Amino acid sequence: MAVSLAQEQNQPVTEELEENKSKDPLVSGDSIRRRFLDFYASHGHKILPSASLVPDDPTVLLTIAGMVQFKPIFLGKVWYKI
Repeated sequence: MAVSLAQEQNQPVTEELEENKSKDPLVSGDSIRRRFLDFYASHGHKILPSASLVPDDPTVLLTIAGMVQFKPIFLGKVWYKI
């Protein structure tokens, strides 16, 4: 396993990392998701409901790139007012 010089000397890589380390010592996954969504909502983006990654579509063999959940929209089967 590769170890950087900063890690060997038990020093932070940058002062900024050390400062941020003390601000949020423990952050939950829910908190990260909420901050992410709040950021985009505050910049005028519409937050849509979560979608399943397991497609209800026998024509899909593999779920990739996060686009499968939008297939019904692309095909005009479902309409979202944004």
